[in-house]
Amino acid sequence: MKKLLLLSIVLILATATINANNLRITGVTQVSETEISFTVSWENSWEVIGKPGNHDAVWLFIKYRPCSFGAWEHALLDTVMANHAIGVGLIPAVPVSKTDRFGNLPAGATLTNKLGHNTGIMLKRSALGKGHIPPTVCTLKVVKDGIVPFQNGIDYEIKVIGIEMVYVKTEGYMLGDGIQNTYSFDDILITSEDAVSITDGWSTKNLPATFPKGYESFYCMKYEITEGQYYELIATTINMLPSSTPAVNYGNYRNNLSATGTITPDRAQNYLGWSFLTKYLDWACLRPMTELEYEKACKGPDVAPLHAYAWGTFDQ
Repeated sequence: MKKLLLLSIVLILATATINANNLRITGVTQVSETEISFTVSWENSWEVIGKPGNHDAVWLFIKYRPCSFGAWEHALLDTVMANHAIGVGLIPAVPVSKTDRFGNLPAGATLTNKLGHNTGIMLKRSALGKGHIPPTVCTLKVVKDGIVPFQNGIDYEIKVIGIEMVYVKTEGYMLGDGIQNTYSFDDILITSEDAVSITDGWSTKNLPATFPKGYESFYCMKYEITEGQYYELIATTINMLPSSTPAVNYGNYRNNLSATGTITPDRAQNYLGWSFLTKYLDWACLRPMTELEYEKACKGPDVAPLHAYAWGTFDQ
């Protein structure tokens, strides 16, 4: 992904307000050659130290393009946190970093080139408590890169896009359903991200240390992908609005995103197969959670009752 270099240009801003499950991002403004300012707010925020000991957050990233031509690009952010101005009441949930949580650079990346992990920023409330996050002005600094052919006199369109997230804290958990038979894997107490082998008596699966097992903290999306979020994906990927997405016909079932924008932004988008899901996550610079992370997020650190599924129901 190319980095964003802003010269002495005239910026045309998207006039539409981006809504995603009560998350609002408005007032997107270029305040300098390398700074983008906006106002963010969302409802029902929390951070608690008792059970479940977690918090919510918002993943924010920037898309941009010349108004008259060209494809949308993803802006990279400065990795020096002090260069971003985060409004009162909010703090970065995790630092912007060029490495992943294991300290690894992505394939082909160096500490000086553009292939870093600084593709967005996670913000959360700055104090314990719960309630709405009022409209708060934030300014993010993007990274200069002469590769992008911005020129004086060209207008640019910029979008700041956000996704609500939930933090799952670092702690051990019991992987398994409590049933010890040849049709299910043995229960295992996960107490680290070290390599682990799981078996059901018929086969064994070896998970290396680099495979996320859910012990270390991670963030997962608070809601399903919505019609509004998927609409933003289409609008900033192929530079045109779809007449129907996905491109299938299920009769009277809901599956249409109208080119006129007649969608329900906060409604979950249906008929998203694996290819649609991975395209969306790649566009948002996220990854799918592993099955182990999903189980940890669903049931937490407590040992599951006998025959319990990860989501809490039982197989009697």
